[in-house]
Amino acid sequence: MHRNHLLSKHAKPSSEEAWIAQGTLELYQAAVAPDGPELDTILEFLPDPHYEEVFPRNPRAARERALDEVVTVVESQLVNSCYPVVHGEGI
Repeated sequence: MHRNHLLSKHAKPSSEEAWIAQGTLELYQAAVAPDGPELDTILEFLPDPHYEEVFPRNPRAARERALDEVVTVVESQLVNSCYPVVHGEGI
């Protein structure tokens, strides 16, 4: 079987992976919005009574916490989805 066919077959995300990716993108976009963090969107993704009090007074904290969550999700997906492959001569 052709190598590209194998790669494309295995590269398709599951619906769960797509859902996680979409949510992560939305959270990232809310954090880095040009007019400042979109607090309502961030609070939808990070529901917590403490955040509901702090974020409106400190949008920078909302941005930083949202970006921390984005990093956590991306790292988790990489750890769970990527496998090392050795490339080089003789393989």
